Amino acid sequence: MRRANNYGCITKLSGKRRRPYIVTKYDKKASLKPNKDGTYSEKRKILGYFATLKEAEMFLANYNTKDALPDDTEAFYNITFKEVYDIWAERHLHKLRENTQKWYNKTIKKLTPLHKMKVRELRLYHLQSFIDSLGMVDKGTFNQLKIVMNAVFEWALKNDIITKNYVQYLEADTKEVVSHKPLTHKEYEKLWRSSEDIAKLILIYCHTGVRPSEFIELKKENVYDNYFKIVNSKTKSGIRTVPIADKIKPFFNDFIGKYDYQTYLSEFKEILPNHTPHDTRATFVSFAAEKGNDKVLIQKIVGHKAGDVTTDVYTTISLEPLLKVVNSI
Repeated sequence: MRRANNYGCITKLSGKRRRPYIVTKYDKKASLKPNKDGTYSEKRKILGYFATLKEAEMFLANYNTKDALPDDTEAFYNITFKEVYDIWAERHLHKLRENTQKWYNKTIKKLTPLHKMKVRELRLYHLQSFIDSLGMVDKGTFNQLKIVMNAVFEWALKNDIITKNYVQYLEADTKEVVSHKPLTHKEYEKLWRSSEDIAKLILIYCHTGVRPSEFIELKKENVYDNYFKIVNSKTKSGIRTVPIADKIKPFFNDFIGKYDYQTYLSEFKEILPNHTPHDTRATFVSFAAEKGNDKVLIQKIVGHKAGDVTTDVYTTISLEPLLKVVNSI
């Protein structure tokens, strides 16, 4: 029976092989890229290798219907780290934003030493040895690697290929960020000239001084005409009222609940590769101070303790002076 378009293809490889049946599917993205000679050809991605035709057909049928995989785990006994990732990516990456997809594709390349290793044979020792080989890494890179590895191991765990996910036990010598550097005025003006959504979101951070997590977790019920409330914080001073500058009002509500942190981080790095998301707080403080605003007002907006008991406990500041601060930038 002829299979439906883009259903997938099963081919028996020549020679003596333990898993001679290969399942492939048309790769539209790869096919749209020209070959070295400038011509175009159909390219296919490998979904898996199987011992029998029946196992291959079962896998392909379940793959297309996105149902549970066959109970016979022998078909996946020797599946590699990269093969698992490719299956996971085929099912999940299309649900993510384009820049997040790029981030995953970049990160999987960093894990090349693990690509050909059989998932069932991978132990904490192998994963930790890979991390150790990287030397000192920043926390962001370490967490990105763990996210991709965890996706592979969770898939394998759910499909009974492995019995334990070792990613949770990984450790790394991470670099601590000593200080944050504000954006330059040139970088700031460039954001205003950009038509990208991520530029507008970064400007919201620059004009409010909030932490990335504070805006990401912001609920619409805590947003008012010219201010919003941070209702959850690790510190008492972090629970506060933040004014909304007139400049960002037209698009402020458009970004509430739109980004998760990983998506924000990946898109942020695309437009400001030499900065970290927390640099926007430093930008707000720096720009507000340049305009001669009162230090206490700036601290109230960003949720810093003033360091003075009288100021912290007994001083209540109305919204009007806070609005003047954010509108001065």
